[in-house]
Amino acid sequence: MSMFRLNHVEDNLAYRAEMLQRAERRRFAREALAGERGRVAFYAPVLVGVGNRMIAWGAALQARYASASEQHQPRWNETSRLQPDIR
Repeated sequence: MSMFRLNHVEDNLAYRAEMLQRAERRRFAREALAGERGRVAFYAPVLVGVGNRMIAWGAALQARYASASEQHQPRWNETSRLQPDIR
């Protein structure tokens, strides 16, 4: 009976080693096929487009309101709201 168990353990170890080798080969193949680009999420190009539009929109807002922000002097009430109220 102990011989059966020993064979069983050896078979399991051999099977595990084979599975690890297969996983490593798959990982290498996936990295080789990915090349320099790598894995890109399907929504990444959309996020890049949204980011670029936000940058352009922010630049347009800065250009439009730059003179208004230079002339604006914050009132005491506006700055006091930024400070924590400690009582």
